[in-house]
Amino acid sequence: MTKGIAKTLAPDKIRMNSVQPGLVLTPWVERNWRLAERGTTLEEMGEQAAENAPLGAIPRAEDIAEMIANLTFSSPLTTGQQIVVDGGNLMP
Repeated sequence: MTKGIAKTLAPDKIRMNSVQPGLVLTPWVERNWRLAERGTTLEEMGEQAAENAPLGAIPRAEDIAEMIANLTFSSPLTTGQQIVVDGGNLMP
């Protein structure tokens, strides 16, 4: 879908990219995954998940926002790209 929209809008010099976050440690995750009931905290969950991430970290909401800002302001020739922000977890 991202590439199709990018091709359609390119003649008008409109760029289209998508940012695809993996697990992002937020209060929503803490609440909906019922971490308190499991006897763990968001920080502990993040540390456990980071152990398995190739970059050794799990993205924060600020990391996703930074990628969006970079695509918006610093990448004038980037279009049709699907950017995964997940600490490397989806790499083959």
